Amino acid sequence: MRFAQAKRTDNNELAREKLKEEWEGAYEGNMEKLIPSFAKQLHQGDIPVNGVKTALRT
Repeated sequence: MRFAQAKRTDNNELAREKLKEEWEGAYEGNMEKLIPSFAKQLHQGDIPVNGVKTALRT
């Protein structure tokens, strides 16, 4: 799930596509960093919640 500044949420495939656009080439690397943490939290019975801030490029 992706929360945008415009008070909009994107789910699943749409969220993935938006992150790929925002992270311009860093999507795969960022997912490799985030997924192990998500998996560990799920295994421990927790619901993982992580946030990533992005900066607008001008």
